[in-house]
Amino acid sequence: MQALNQITGAMDDIDTILQKHLRTYTRVFRHYTPYDSKEWTDLLKQVHRDFGRPAERWCWQLDHEWQRSMMEDPEWRGVAVNEWHVIFYFKEESDAVMFGLKY
Repeated sequence: MQALNQITGAMDDIDTILQKHLRTYTRVFRHYTPYDSKEWTDLLKQVHRDFGRPAERWCWQLDHEWQRSMMEDPEWRGVAVNEWHVIFYFKEESDAVMFGLKY
């Protein structure tokens, strides 16, 4: 349990640093249910073609708030859920709009 608390604390620290850096970026939330690794890889390849590799222009991360809410949900009980909740961040709002329309 102590290891889980340390991991959660580290995730919180990382989130704080990222949120400070990404606060001016436009967020696009996506949920993939069921998660399919081939579909995810194909999506990232297409996004790389359209927007380049993740860098200053855009990036993505798993939605840690969703993960935290699952851990706190008494009904969850540690059952694996085959879905991904992802946040895409775009420096330019126009890129976020294009991403949202296309994907």
